[in-house]
Amino acid sequence: MTAGRGWISLAAIILVDGHPYGIALISLLFGFFDGLGLFLQSYGVSPQFTSMVPYIATLGALYVYARRNRERERKTL
Repeated sequence: MTAGRGWISLAAIILVDGHPYGIALISLLFGFFDGLGLFLQSYGVSPQFTSMVPYIATLGALYVYARRNRERERKTL
């Protein structure tokens, strides 16, 4: 029913540490990438690829978040 969007919403909550305004902003960003996937379909890009765009953006954001947290932990030690 949600087509896997629950994982994207969970990632949004993790990325902004549960702050409501941050969740709204990051959700808009992920929505932009979802729309980008639909936009790319009009240019003949394969639908299988365009459906991956929001998930690739989510993985990229989680990677940046994890790197940032690791650097913070190294600085505190």
